[in-house]
Amino acid sequence: MTRTMLLHLPGLLRAVAPCAALLLLSLGAFAGSARAGGFYRVSECSPGHPGTPDAMVEGTSPGYSASTSCAAGNWLQVQSSGEASAGAAKHWTYRAAPGTRIADFGVDFNLSGDANPDGNRSIMFVRRSGQPQRENLSVVASGSTAGHYDSTIQGLGPFDLVGVGMFCSKDAGRCGYAPAQFARMAKISFLMEDVSPPDAPILGGDAVDGRWVGGTTPVAVAEADTGSGVWRTTVTANGQAVLSDTVCEPGQDPAGYVSSMRPCDQAELRQLGIDTTAAGFAEGAGNDVRVCTYEYGFAAASTCTNAAFRVDNEAPAAPLALEVAGGQDWHRDNDFDISWTNPAGQRAPITAASVRVTGPGGFEQTTTATGPDITAIDDVTVPAVGTYRAAVHLRDAAGNESGLNAAAVDLKFDDTVPNGSRPEKANGWISRKSLSRGYLQTWRKPSVTEIPPSGIAGYRAVVNTSGEHDPCAGAADPRACSAPLTEVGIDSNSRVLDGDDLVEGANWVHVVPVTGSGMRATEVGRVPLKVDVTDPVTRLSGVPAGWVNHPVDLEVRAEDTLSGMADTDEYPDDAPPRTVIAIDGAIVEAAGANVSARIGDEGRHEVGYWARDLAGNENDGSGGNRPPGTASVSIDTTAPSVSFSAHQDPADPDRLEAPVADALSGIADGGISYRRKGDPAWIELPTRVQRDRLVARVDSEALARGVTYEFRAEASDRAGNVAMSSRRSDGSEMATTGPFRAVAELRGLRVNGQRRVRIGYGRPARVSGRLVAADGDAAGATVTLEESFAPGSKRPTRSIRVPTDSAGRFSATLAGGPSRTIVARFAGDARRLSASSASVAVRVRGRVSLRAPKRVEAGRRASFRGRVSAKGADFGSGKSVEVQVRIGRRWKTVGRSLRTDARGRFTLRYRFVASYTRPVRYRFRAVVLRERGWPYLPAASRIRSLVVVP
Repeated sequence: MTRTMLLHLPGLLRAVAPCAALLLLSLGAFAGSARAGGFYRVSECSPGHPGTPDAMVEGTSPGYSASTSCAAGNWLQVQSSGEASAGAAKHWTYRAAPGTRIADFGVDFNLSGDANPDGNRSIMFVRRSGQPQRENLSVVASGSTAGHYDSTIQGLGPFDLVGVGMFCSKDAGRCGYAPAQFARMAKISFLMEDVSPPDAPILGGDAVDGRWVGGTTPVAVAEADTGSGVWRTTVTANGQAVLSDTVCEPGQDPAGYVSSMRPCDQAELRQLGIDTTAAGFAEGAGNDVRVCTYEYGFAAASTCTNAAFRVDNEAPAAPLALEVAGGQDWHRDNDFDISWTNPAGQRAPITAASVRVTGPGGFEQTTTATGPDITAIDDVTVPAVGTYRAAVHLRDAAGNESGLNAAAVDLKFDDTVPNGSRPEKANGWISRKSLSRGYLQTWRKPSVTEIPPSGIAGYRAVVNTSGEHDPCAGAADPRACSAPLTEVGIDSNSRVLDGDDLVEGANWVHVVPVTGSGMRATEVGRVPLKVDVTDPVTRLSGVPAGWVNHPVDLEVRAEDTLSGMADTDEYPDDAPPRTVIAIDGAIVEAAGANVSARIGDEGRHEVGYWARDLAGNENDGSGGNRPPGTASVSIDTTAPSVSFSAHQDPADPDRLEAPVADALSGIADGGISYRRKGDPAWIELPTRVQRDRLVARVDSEALARGVTYEFRAEASDRAGNVAMSSRRSDGSEMATTGPFRAVAELRGLRVNGQRRVRIGYGRPARVSGRLVAADGDAAGATVTLEESFAPGSKRPTRSIRVPTDSAGRFSATLAGGPSRTIVARFAGDARRLSASSASVAVRVRGRVSLRAPKRVEAGRRASFRGRVSAKGADFGSGKSVEVQVRIGRRWKTVGRSLRTDARGRFTLRYRFVASYTRPVRYRFRAVVLRERGWPYLPAASRIRSLVVVP
């Protein structure tokens, strides 16, 4: 800048002074919107801001002195104070703090020179941001310049350094003392720009670490800004403002100027209380919390850190299914384990539970246990025997809990040992009848003074055969019972015993009282019981197995292995033993173990017998007693009656019947036999007893014709009486000349009207004949026609059944098939004997076909094909066949004999090798020859004509 320019600078500044502030504000606003950093205004060494905290003296030369009178409303000044060496300098400077720069500045300045500056210079200078060297805005040697400098007008910024001062401009030697030489500045204002955004805040605390929180949760926040410093902190939850905390409030004048280039601390470490109940937060995980650090200034930059909060502000609901191990009944151990199920829908997990126990005498005690998803608190105790109440409420990981959300159970403790209880002793043997009504066994009930706090839950009563049994033995806790109570309740001090409870002989009843807490009496009360529930064993001898034909002597003997059959003085009130037999209701009785009686009258007699033992068991059937032993004695001394029927059934003459009868025991068996008249030996026939008659069948086929036969019937009753007869019921002798059935004969069996017949292949065969019987026409009979096929047939025989007409004639058409022999047979029936006819032979011609070409060239082969038809024949490995050619009057075989396949087919290939000079005609046929094992007659095919051409 030239001196001339400097001379005019103060005037120019004064001219624009009224607009400077407005222009500075507008440029500042523009800069704020265009730049990333925040802006703030600083005023020093000026009215309202007399301090100069950021002014620094640079240079150590003793030839210049630096002073300030800003506190008095004056200047920062550097003046000549003596000689200065070449290049020496001293300045008042303002440097932008790290992270900031001077966007614009304004300053009142006064640079005065000496009349003889002798190399001294007064200067005002700047260093623009990013430049290594300073730039002098004004240099004065002699004369002076003063005014207000506004960088917004010059447009030089931004700056790192602003200052005034003096320096010695000589290259060598010294500059002289210039007493009037000085440089001053005052009313300094800066528009500072923070060019470094704040560091991202560092967060700490439960919420930041992913733990569940609720209410106001503390969050540690570490913030840093290297420029204007940390101004304020904001917190949003899910995009909604929750907190704004200003940590730095530097003093500002009405125009908004602060008194320092670094108005706020560069680092802040503090704890914020964030209210998770504030609007913006939602219950549950995934709350997006944003913490932002703002630097000081308008349009200040900010940097944010996000964290996911898991929020739960609701106290857990009451525990579910709260229960005490072993139930809420009385416990004999002062050690309660309480468990529960945590309620569903919980956001923050359950981390702790508190149990509050209250009880008699104002007792109250709270125990808290912690653990992830805790569901039990063990080893809870009470101070003494009695009933207490335990209420449990839960605390979640967010610290929520409410004693109102509690579930409660009873804790009942009683370890009192009860007194024993002795059963009542029975008097004598217990009988079956006593047990059938139920034998009442009682034992002593504890008195009122003996009842413990938990009461008497009941009794463990056992009935067995041991005299030393402990019903509660084997329990893991010797104070308790190893098995459940059998009688529940203090008043259930009895048991009705029946036959399932006791065994015969010696029994013992053992009783142990048990309290409501399960404590047992140490003493076992017991008494013996003697039981006999079995009737005496009574045996009746002399009873026959069935009907007899003589008097019967009976005896009854009784035995009893327990109470016995002998009277004793031990139980004088019991009835004495006895043994009884009853015959048709008439009782014969004897004291002791046996009694006898005789039966001689004919007929059936009902016998009953029983006994009574010493215990009173008696099987006489009265009063619910078991029924007595019974037997039946049957006496029959009269033989049965028997004779043959007066006439035989003409429709079934071989059937023999003999009516029988017996008034008492009934017919047991019988038989019919026969013999040739005069023979000593009888031939027994298979005989059935059918109700009131004997039935047998004689086979007329076995009786010789014209011979007389005698018949005899014999019957026995069940008592062993036997009767025999050879007469009919009309008194006539049972004899006849055999046979009984009529003779039959099969006559005139013919096939197609002949005894021997040949039929063509596949032709039907009509069979006919007549059945003739001695007792008249054999109408309605059945004749069987049996066909026996010739060897080589697939099946050996076949039968068909045909009926006879009113004259005994029969006929049938036989199916086609191989040669066969036919016989007619009549199997006989109830009226007629069997018969067979003479045989009739049927011979069947075979059938063969042949196919041949009509023309063939000499030297070529001709193929002859054919088939043998033989229904019902077994081809096996094939049938022998010949293809023949007519030579003169004779037929000769072509080639060799052939065999058909399993279906009767055959093929012959023949080459005509002779020399042919003209066409020659041949005639061919196929022939089936006679062969052993073939069921058809020989056969020949139709003749086929073939022409051989040269």
